[in-house]
Amino acid sequence: MGIREENRKYYRDKILLTAREVFTSQGYENTTIEQIAKKAEIGLGTAYNYFKSKEELFILSMAENIADTTEIDLEDLQATTKNVNEIVTDAIMKHIKKMNWVNKKIWKIAFPVILSSMKSDKLSIHEVMKADFKLMDKIRTLINQLKTDHRLPSDFDTPTAIDLIFGSLFLQLSMYVYANDCTFEQTCERIKTDIRFVFARKWL
Repeated sequence: MGIREENRKYYRDKILLTAREVFTSQGYENTTIEQIAKKAEIGLGTAYNYFKSKEELFILSMAENIADTTEIDLEDLQATTKNVNEIVTDAIMKHIKKMNWVNKKIWKIAFPVILSSMKSDKLSIHEVMKADFKLMDKIRTLINQLKTDHRLPSDFDTPTAIDLIFGSLFLQLSMYVYANDCTFEQTCERIKTDIRFVFARKWL
């Protein structure tokens, strides 16, 4: 990495870290990019060189901590006594539980910002959904390995299974964010139930 690239990474990371601190302490509505730039000790123009809008900065600063999904050790699959449902559920739960570090109040702010950003050109949908895409890619690899190991039928419909799991995650996490009486633990249990349905033997 050249000096220019190192400098860009340094300032981008510095802005994201500062933004996360300010958004968490002040909330989305009460925070401006000017405040973030001042706290980060950089110019306002510099901040805009890295991030196009407050919406983009908010989403990326809050998403950085959960974007990296847990690695799945495929070599351990043959040694485990767990069934297919348990294997896939464990892999997904390791990722989903990372969401719990963010206060539910913050998620209520983030969700509408994310959805509205998808409808504009302010923010790449790939960036918004980066964590989900990475997770689904890993689960796809996991399911295909389970098919290779003959723990799932060779004709098991992987794309449909991925769609159903992704749909469950979006629905259940949305309910968690917007339903005041819905706990994170209840959400996790509902996701586990949905995954069991996808891998129920009567459908295989």
